[in-house]
Amino acid sequence: MGMPTGPVQFDVVAAQAKELRIETIFRYVNVYRKAIDLAAGDTVDLARLVTETLPLERSVEVFDRGAEARPTDTKLQIRVDGSR
Repeated sequence: MGMPTGPVQFDVVAAQAKELRIETIFRYVNVYRKAIDLAAGDTVDLARLVTETLPLERSVEVFDRGAEARPTDTKLQIRVDGSR
């Protein structure tokens, strides 16, 4: 989930209770094929990752909002083809 600029608190007890598996990856070595395969299939609903799509004319608003780092925003998308 990005590269933190400093230490990050992590609740190990909660992760253990949920039996989570955590894997760290630096520079995403050898994961592109898996990501492409997941995106091409129907396992992952990619539309859920896009919080909002705005037209090119509102691109400054998109960048300003991205800089706010709202916890409810996953991905903001700029539409450049003029379609609605």
